[in-house]
Amino acid sequence: MNYLSKSSVSSYLLCARQVALFVVTAVLVAPWETAVGQPKIYWLNNEDQHISQANLDGSSQEILTEYRFLSPGGITVEGSTGDVYWADADVIGRTEDGDKVAYDIEVGGLARDVALDHVAGKAYWTKPFLRVIERANLDGSEVEEVVDGVDGPTGIAVDAVAQKVYWTDSDGDNGVILRANFDGTDSEVLVTAASEELGHMELDVDGGKMYWVNTTAGEISRSNLDGSSIEQVVSLSGRGGISLDLTADKIYWVDWAVGSVEGSVRRANLDGSGIEDLPLQVFGPTDIAVDPARSRLYVLEDERRERSSIQGSTIDGVDQSTFVVGMWSVRSLTLDFGDGKLYWLSSNPYIQRSNLDGTGIENLHGPISASQLVVDEVNDRVYWIDRFDGIFRINDDGTGAEQVVGDTFFSGENLVVDGANGKMYWIGESQGSIHSASLDGSDTAEIVTSTDIETISIDASGGKIYWYSDTPANPRISRANLDGTGTEDVVTGQLAGGGLVLHPAGGKIYWADLAISRADLDGSNVEELLAPSGADDRRALAIDVLDAKMYWFQDERIERANLDGSEHEIIVMDTGRAPQGLLLGRGVGTSVEGPLPQAPALFEVEVAFPNPFRSETTFSLSVNRSQQVRINLYDALGRELRLLHQGWIPQDHAQRISFEASGLPSGLYFYRIRGEDFSTAGSVVHAK
Repeated sequence: MNYLSKSSVSSYLLCARQVALFVVTAVLVAPWETAVGQPKIYWLNNEDQHISQANLDGSSQEILTEYRFLSPGGITVEGSTGDVYWADADVIGRTEDGDKVAYDIEVGGLARDVALDHVAGKAYWTKPFLRVIERANLDGSEVEEVVDGVDGPTGIAVDAVAQKVYWTDSDGDNGVILRANFDGTDSEVLVTAASEELGHMELDVDGGKMYWVNTTAGEISRSNLDGSSIEQVVSLSGRGGISLDLTADKIYWVDWAVGSVEGSVRRANLDGSGIEDLPLQVFGPTDIAVDPARSRLYVLEDERRERSSIQGSTIDGVDQSTFVVGMWSVRSLTLDFGDGKLYWLSSNPYIQRSNLDGTGIENLHGPISASQLVVDEVNDRVYWIDRFDGIFRINDDGTGAEQVVGDTFFSGENLVVDGANGKMYWIGESQGSIHSASLDGSDTAEIVTSTDIETISIDASGGKIYWYSDTPANPRISRANLDGTGTEDVVTGQLAGGGLVLHPAGGKIYWADLAISRADLDGSNVEELLAPSGADDRRALAIDVLDAKMYWFQDERIERANLDGSEHEIIVMDTGRAPQGLLLGRGVGTSVEGPLPQAPALFEVEVAFPNPFRSETTFSLSVNRSQQVRINLYDALGRELRLLHQGWIPQDHAQRISFEASGLPSGLYFYRIRGEDFSTAGSVVHAK
């Protein structure tokens, strides 16, 4: 039995928060046999960023996994477990136990495609910008380089029996297909296509054939495994993406006609005869994988505007449904240590909550307009802050809503509540001051004046308030007494403190942005717990001292780990659009049945064009209310390169943002957009 595991990526992909034209890229069929179910097909969609699945005839389509991709790539299925693997930026993601997402493999650079060796339990991936092919065990251990010095590897496939790796690449202006031993030796060129671009590829080892996408010619081709006897199989539009079901002698691919909104999933006999369209509704599918053993197909889909996801269906393409869902524009995070609940705000716009494992999602109160939630465990209340209207609170059963601070000139954010001492603190207007008040809103006072204050946290037992200032020339964490006296800097230098929280009993300060770090309360013994991952902040850090866990937003997900950074996992994938204000608290309130109402979009980002670009690229941003917006550019390692925009954008005005690549090497770049009530990101590729 031939094990055909991989699919491939192609095209340069944009971040899920963007409103973009979609590109159909790749499909995959998993043709191993077990006693379970019927064959499946899987595909990736790059505009709304999910993986979908269906039966091999296109029936029972559903979203398998929905999650915030940065640069999604190839998709494949592990035969013995049915778990789906995909390449996305600097990680290899996978489903686990059907409905969870894990990230066991960090690849340290942009991964473009992934393939599995089911015999040895290995994952292989291509890294075109670093010009290498690497592999690791499926648990992420023993990462090693297999082939280096190649030009720009894209698609990849493995022959586990012969221990050969095949990949598509470029040689100057020509497309090539190469193969080598698993240890990287005996590399040889099998196919050269003059002035053409080659993409995804698959192997039929028993039949002695390899299949690949010729993007320039608009066709799927095949040849013998040594590259001889090249012939056209079928034509296709876009970059395509292919997968083989060798148990039924079928080839599957995703297709996209330029100018259309929807893509399509098609199949034919291996010789190209008997072409048929599967009854799947797909928007911007970018890759596809078929699992014949379980009668499923999966599609990464990226054109569904509401959320990014992985879809799935039965193998005949019907019964389409969402499997795992992602989130948008998350912000602040805080914890209630007592009763095991997560709370968050999103644009639906309700206070929502779930259990700590992400189950039992319910509405507590709303609709409201808010940017942050805080739990007062001592007095069993939940507070939230509306940065323009004031500070509000309810009982933790959802009753007794009231405004406690606010007037015509109120402007505030980042609320902290000290229930034991009856005080609350927040950052004032223009991030230049810290204010305090009693919990009923009386005795308001300005206690600290500074600049660029991002986050605050208090050590009530030690009588200290800490804050992070994002001053470009002097980013720092400072502290003072609770009345504002005795100000001193405790951590300075090259740091970013997007989320700041204290663990007084453990004597530690924790902060989060691209990385998660900690230090002693006096600023000594600084250590990095989790290295940067992608260009999006790890935001709104919070600590559960009882279970020794920390929680944060990464990209648009809710994640957690032990306090030393170990056992990193994703726990909530679907909170609705623009979730923010996450916290842990009590579970006493009532749930709201039925779908959650959706608020209008806060912003819209048009895709950067051209992309890839040589000298200059442009995108546009519009917002649903006038506000200050800042846009920064980062490289693939998350290092900030330059400020693209900082200033006022009027409501419903399409602000054009252009940047030129002077002095920048070829590669992947991210831009992060931060407004007053949203945050998002995108990616572009500079190709000289």
